[in-house]
Amino acid sequence: MFVAIDDTDSPEGGCTTHLTYTLLSSLKEEYALVGYPRLVRLNPTVPWKTRGNGATIFFLAKKGGGRRFPIGERDGEEITAWERGEGRVDPEELLEVVREALEEEGRRWRENSPG
Repeated sequence: MFVAIDDTDSPEGGCTTHLTYTLLSSLKEEYALVGYPRLVRLNPTVPWKTRGNGATIFFLAKKGGGRRFPIGERDGEEITAWERGEGRVDPEELLEVVREALEEEGRRWRENSPG
């Protein structure tokens, strides 16, 4: 199942790519990342763009299949993805997990932002 993240930053703060990393980190026990996450650059000429003007999209499956490969590293921990996915993701279940992660990140951002 594809998950897309957009419009999570503002002139005051927030970061779509950081939120994507946080979300993928919290989902790695329950879901398998398939392939590379993608960064989508949005139209820079629109007046209603967000600060970062980008979106992310990634594919999750219940289990990984094929070869597992590294896609990055953070704080000494390797981040991996799978060649393909196996098992159907329940959209309602995933939506709830994503919603909880977004709300938690929003709380953390508000607590650490001045004003």
